[in-house]
Amino acid sequence: MTIIIDKSKVEKNFDVALVGLGNVGFGKYLSRREDLLLDHYSAIKNQNTLNLVLCSDKRIPDGLQEFAVNDVKEISSLNVDLLVISTSTETHLNVIETFLKQNSARMILIEKPCTGSIHEINQLKKLLEMRVETEIFVNYHRNYNDIFIDAFSNKAMGKLQCGVVHYSNGALNNASHALSLIFPMLEDVVGIETFGSSRIKKFQDLDFVLENSDGTKVVFLATNEELYSNFRLELDFDHGVVSYDSAKGEIQTRMRVVDPDFNGRRNLDPVGSTVSTNERKGFQYVYNFLVSKLGNEKVNPRIGINLDAAIKIHEIFEQ
Repeated sequence: MTIIIDKSKVEKNFDVALVGLGNVGFGKYLSRREDLLLDHYSAIKNQNTLNLVLCSDKRIPDGLQEFAVNDVKEISSLNVDLLVISTSTETHLNVIETFLKQNSARMILIEKPCTGSIHEINQLKKLLEMRVETEIFVNYHRNYNDIFIDAFSNKAMGKLQCGVVHYSNGALNNASHALSLIFPMLEDVVGIETFGSSRIKKFQDLDFVLENSDGTKVVFLATNEELYSNFRLELDFDHGVVSYDSAKGEIQTRMRVVDPDFNGRRNLDPVGSTVSTNERKGFQYVYNFLVSKLGNEKVNPRIGINLDAAIKIHEIFEQ
């Protein structure tokens, strides 16, 4: 009997190279690894269509010696579908330049923040303009999670009025996570004002206000990371409030309702609705998106952070 294989239903395998096996690359910051997808290595291995062919780091973790090398130049013979960069921020541009001198990649995922300066990210843009076959995305992982996208772009909420963001561990490093979620709601950011400083020091914790041309303002307030890690958003819209707390791992929506005690007044629903963000598998959303893109599948256009969006974030901190 002849067996006919429908090639359209056969799983595709995409080759991946991972550069950087530290905290975000291999999850060295995690106290446990089981049931967590919060590092690139685990998230890649969790995808049955991704083939991790080689890793690179100056210090190779135990168990990876067989398919890891110490120098990124040693992967000069590779052409891969996906290149993942999770080295320290100041090395991102150099790693990509080194790789692309001899190799090709259909797609690059680069750890946030994309680079250390607006100058570097513009250099990266020029480099990619000469390699038009390569797409680049930045790992602001919440922007790849449908739960966040649906909550913060719900048309029933109306227009953004104002907001408050509490963050720790650096403006460009962590406040940028909030910027990546908020930018789609602001058509024309006209300025940024810091409290007690004439210019944001991008890798420090500073308080600042982001202002849109229509008067919408979002206040960013910093907390010392040594006290506790902190990432919370509360955004006020025409018809209600959306709040998020990373420590709880949930988003709460409270819609505008009629006040039962006072005529003509409206309040926020005291209970609202709450949805889990399932962030213990946060990187899974990123790699689900990348696999879909590699397979030429249709994806939600609101999902993901490309190079142009990353440039907007840098521009805020260096205007």
